[in-house]
Amino acid sequence: MIISREVREKLGPGEVEITVVDMKDRTEFRPSYLYVAFGYRKPEQISAPLEHLKKYKINFVKARVTRIDPANRRVSTTAGDFTYDNLVVALGAETVETGLPHT
Repeated sequence: MIISREVREKLGPGEVEITVVDMKDRTEFRPSYLYVAFGYRKPEQISAPLEHLKKYKINFVKARVTRIDPANRRVSTTAGDFTYDNLVVALGAETVETGLPHT
């Protein structure tokens, strides 16, 4: 999300169209998980709906990317195909349950 906002700050809505595609409809600030674990924050306090990107003139599509075709500058998603001039692929991170007890 950060890169989309940074590009928007440098290039206005008339200069570039920005679309964020994500399977989830919320983004989380993962460094704050510790605050949730210790009860200082609630999960909804460390996340935000991606629909809020619209106020920055950034499109949001809730979908899964199924294919990237660099030769034709096309991204296929479960919500349809998108063409692009420049593409940023930000895979993020996913937490994995280790099975170790939490102390």
